[in-house]
Amino acid sequence: MSGFLWKYVGSVDDAGKVLTLESEGPCPMKPGQMSKFKDVTEFKSDGHRVFTSSMQGEDGKWITIMTGSAHRKL
Repeated sequence: MSGFLWKYVGSVDDAGKVLTLESEGPCPMKPGQMSKFKDVTEFKSDGHRVFTSSMQGEDGKWITIMTGSAHRKL
């Protein structure tokens, strides 16, 4: 946990199925350094969502930090 205030800029694809949020915040591996982060929520169906969180590495490539899948229980 930290006291950093995360400010996100977001967009939705034309089909309204993918929400992308981008931000910049403290690098978890290098204290004092800032990194770019991206959170993507894919709306696969009414009862299925996939969430992916990524961080941009020093080489410019995106590193997936975590992926989660949520299914509605009927």
